[in-house]
Amino acid sequence: MRYFIFTWLTALVFLSSCMSFNLTRKNVLFFDPSTTLAVSQESTDKTHDKILLRFAIPQNNELKYVEKTQIFMQIENDTGLETEFTRRIVETYKDSGKDGVMIVKNESSLLENPDVTSVEEFEMTPQGEILRCIYGLHKSKEGEISITEWKRSPVFPQEPVAPGDTWTYTESIKMKLDSFWVSRKNDSPETLTATSTFTGYATVNGKPCAVIESRTKQRKRETIGAFFKTIIMDVTVFGTDKLYFDYKAGVVIGMDVRAKIFSLAENGGFSDYTESQTIVTPSPQ
Repeated sequence: MRYFIFTWLTALVFLSSCMSFNLTRKNVLFFDPSTTLAVSQESTDKTHDKILLRFAIPQNNELKYVEKTQIFMQIENDTGLETEFTRRIVETYKDSGKDGVMIVKNESSLLENPDVTSVEEFEMTPQGEILRCIYGLHKSKEGEISITEWKRSPVFPQEPVAPGDTWTYTESIKMKLDSFWVSRKNDSPETLTATSTFTGYATVNGKPCAVIESRTKQRKRETIGAFFKTIIMDVTVFGTDKLYFDYKAGVVIGMDVRAKIFSLAENGGFSDYTESQTIVTPSPQ
């Protein structure tokens, strides 16, 4: 559950690694998440007992995922320049030895370009609160983004919940950008407040899951150096995240993450409207 923060600034560097792919103007049409995630049924039945949402260390201390992303850039008249890419993700868990806190390490690489890699390691509570970032680096031949600070309030409530219950959480990441092509003129953290709703239940890959939908809106002004000029960007990001959570095992079974990004350069004569979808599914063994 880190996809809201990984926004336009990161994409500015790392999407350039994907530009060797063919970009074709197509109708804006995304993957069918129910087929990709193997969702056999969804229900908003509120007669279930309340359940306690908590992360747990998985069997064998490891989870593997496939993350497929589809992006449409420069959208006009329901068409956009489309690109797709896939990441392989391995998450490892271990007990920190203090108050149920676990150490999570997330490693990934881009299937189409293995030079694009990321490693994140952090301390997390069973409620999903990130206490401390141990290490974070996103790397490609175009540049690097290192995570210097990462804090997140609990993403799950303290008390058991039922369908229809709503809560909020906040997240803040401070990043350092190191790229020949792009420079960031300030080091203010990326922050968000997300509103989550327990919408109901679903069976995903044969697992009973709680369905949790989160929404956020980020708006900020950013000054960057790109292509040997300084650009002042007004950026607005609308994000939605549909999480399928195996509440018995305490692990994520799948995610459907959508983003709409509006960018306007005050002094660069550039504007863009981009939509993206990222679907995360368990990796075939």
